[in-house]
Amino acid sequence: AGAAAPPPKKIAALVASFPQASPSSTPTPPQVDHSPSPARPKQAAMATNLRASLRGSNGGVGQKQVKKLVIKSTLEAPKAPEDFFQHTWQKLQEAVQSIHELKPVNYSLEELYGGVEGLCTHNYSLQVYDNLEAQLRTHLMSVLAELQESTSSRDDLGFLNAFNAVWKAHCEQMQLIRSIFLTLDRQIAAEASATKPIWEMSMSLFRTLIAEVDIIARRTKRGLLTAIESDRNDEVVDRSLIKSLCRMFISLGIYHDVFEPLFLQATEAYYANESSRLTQEMPLAQYLIHIERRFAFEEHTIGLYLASSSVPKLLKTLYDICISRQLASFIISKGLDELLDQDKHEDLKRVFAIVSLVDSQKPLRMAWNQYIKRRGSELVNDRSKDKTMIEELLTFRARLDSILTTCFAHNPDFLYSLKEGFEGAVNSRINTPSEMLAKFVDRHLQAGNRAATPD
Repeated sequence: AGAAAPPPKKIAALVASFPQASPSSTPTPPQVDHSPSPARPKQAAMATNLRASLRGSNGGVGQKQVKKLVIKSTLEAPKAPEDFFQHTWQKLQEAVQSIHELKPVNYSLEELYGGVEGLCTHNYSLQVYDNLEAQLRTHLMSVLAELQESTSSRDDLGFLNAFNAVWKAHCEQMQLIRSIFLTLDRQIAAEASATKPIWEMSMSLFRTLIAEVDIIARRTKRGLLTAIESDRNDEVVDRSLIKSLCRMFISLGIYHDVFEPLFLQATEAYYANESSRLTQEMPLAQYLIHIERRFAFEEHTIGLYLASSSVPKLLKTLYDICISRQLASFIISKGLDELLDQDKHEDLKRVFAIVSLVDSQKPLRMAWNQYIKRRGSELVNDRSKDKTMIEELLTFRARLDSILTTCFAHNPDFLYSLKEGFEGAVNSRINTPSEMLAKFVDRHLQAGNRAATPD
């Protein structure tokens, strides 16, 4: 009493399991007269006392509580037939083999599911799990043998396609097998034992028996890196194939140890070679446009293949190789002056954005300061331009202010470098700039007075 009522089906099964009594042993029930009686004082008194005792058990003070009636079944749990395990497992084994061989299964899913449920009910869970693991191991060993036989006759792309087909078939087959053995899987989870769930066990078998075999692992990694390099070279590749095999490494738990380090090394080598070549062939503006495209390509295309944790590492590798290593020798020393002289605002914005990504603003800021000093000193020390010195200095300062605001986001550090550089340029020639400035102011004041004097 007090327990939740069992489902109707279990109740019906329980009732049906009771043994049927024979007709001869069934006693004849007593005949009771249900017609109203004019006077039953003794029975009426008993009923009154019974109602009073019930009321006392519910709310009376000092009354004895009525004892609850508990009915216990003396029936034993039904036992399985002696050949139940062998007979049921034979059906399950045939079904798993048919799934592996892509043949029709002779039994319905309901029958197979019920068989697993029956085996688990009769405490055969461990034997079923061990048998299933052994059957999966045997199947994967045969798959490995077939894959190894065809390895030497296929190029890298052909091998990747064959291996991917094996991986996808394994996943699809295990989804169906797991649905048949779902009761066993749930029992493993409920017991919180050290036994792996069926899906995890199948992934572990695939990893140790196939993916980590030396020749398979080497061909897979080499083929993937070759395919990614072809994609970077604008060659036609099957990106879904690359993504599927990268996801396989992630599912098997070997991505970060086996594939990611090799991928980052290959990326560094590829872009080190490319940036070294392009800095000799391209002007700075064109190189920066190319680098922007490379960043977008790596993040939005190559990044789709990888684990999300690999994308920041990939972009950092690009920053280090294509920007940091080229910042002093190419971006600043060879191309920056030309961009500043020609007011290439878009290219200067691109330079500022790129160096900000790698936290390398200081070299650009120092180059900006040196440019201002150099160009300003040329204006101040050119004696042939003494008469126009102030006008040209004002024009130069206006250009610098525009670049600071438009290209360098009015960065305070760049503003300080502008002021310090401009002051250094003006003071590079003693006295003359101040004399020219005084004449310039006087000339403008006189022009203003004449304009204000009436005719």
